[in-house]
Amino acid sequence: LLMLATSGDTSGERTEDAYVRAVRRHNLDGVVMIDSGTWDPSLRRLSESGIPCVSLDRPVEGSRATYVTSDNAGGARLAVQHLHERGRRAIATITGPAHTRPGAERLRGYQDEMSRLGLPRRPDFVVEGDFYLSGGHTAMRRLLDADDRPDAVFVAGDEMAVGALRAIGEAGLKVPEDIALVGFDDIEVAALVPPGLTTVAQDKAGFGTAAAEAVVAMINGAEAPPPQILPTTLVVRGSSTPPL
Repeated sequence: LLMLATSGDTSGERTEDAYVRAVRRHNLDGVVMIDSGTWDPSLRRLSESGIPCVSLDRPVEGSRATYVTSDNAGGARLAVQHLHERGRRAIATITGPAHTRPGAERLRGYQDEMSRLGLPRRPDFVVEGDFYLSGGHTAMRRLLDADDRPDAVFVAGDEMAVGALRAIGEAGLKVPEDIALVGFDDIEVAALVPPGLTTVAQDKAGFGTAAAEAVVAMINGAEAPPPQILPTTLVVRGSSTPPL
């Protein structure tokens, strides 16, 4: 049996051994853990317990624990490079929460590519978001209030990018004519919102396959495999076009 655990799913228990006891109580063979943004100490205790564990998007330690993540920094570099190729030079970013691995890595990729391209890295062009629609809306409004507004924004999550689209429209501006947008994740709505959201796609099926293969291998006696970093791809839609 496998257990899919998210932070807080401990049947009301709040001790650091809550997940370990839950897994053993249900006689489960392995666990796949999803990073929900708030990492419960009991999940750390579980990963160090010797029970086969695979974490998604969060590094873990333990003799029978490993993790699967996307190339977040590489995906951010793809986004900035694409915007630069479209003629954009004042490129801002709405980040994910700094304490999360995806948020920190996507910010690092943005900063690295901006430096590589010789583009200015302005502190006021970096606004932290929260991966939610309202956070993207609020962050975009802050960018629009800058003395020299950006001509492009890399948004570290598609849900935030949808909120940013709304804020741009409320300001009487157009995407991509006034401001180009690139998101991250390629959620279903990205292809549905006008003018279509250019985004960095994660390998969703690959996440599931890699996690399942790793936890089953450990259940069958194999050592913990090394962490897997899955590639990302750029999906170009209307929010970053038309061409020059």
